[in-house]
Amino acid sequence: MVQLRYHCDDCGKTYIGQALNTSMLCLCTPPKKILGKPQQTPLSDELLEMLDIGSASKMRAVFCQRWGIPNKSHTTHGSNFSSNQRVVDLILDIVAPVTGGLRTNVRNLIISTFKYDIDSKEMIG
Repeated sequence: MVQLRYHCDDCGKTYIGQALNTSMLCLCTPPKKILGKPQQTPLSDELLEMLDIGSASKMRAVFCQRWGIPNKSHTTHGSNFSSNQRVVDLILDIVAPVTGGLRTNVRNLIISTFKYDIDSKEMIG
């Protein structure tokens, strides 16, 4: 069942629960109707980990080999390619050009490893 988050910016009250047939009525002054938004699970600490360029390159090689994706990284780039990167951004960068059956297989592997869906860009469960 889909969980929705109803939040009033005026009074700060929040309700998270089953989708309501209509909007929720907040009883702040003045009362107002609030539309629910899908509740999203925050990304895991593992996906938010920051990697320096060396660690990111090594992790890219491991992921590409594990997922059967050609590693398109280059050993040298300009300075705009040398900043830190989150694991989730690295994953999305690797899978961006992947299509068809390979994408489905890779998506399932990422869900089983990280509980993260590369298509919806949300945590699963």
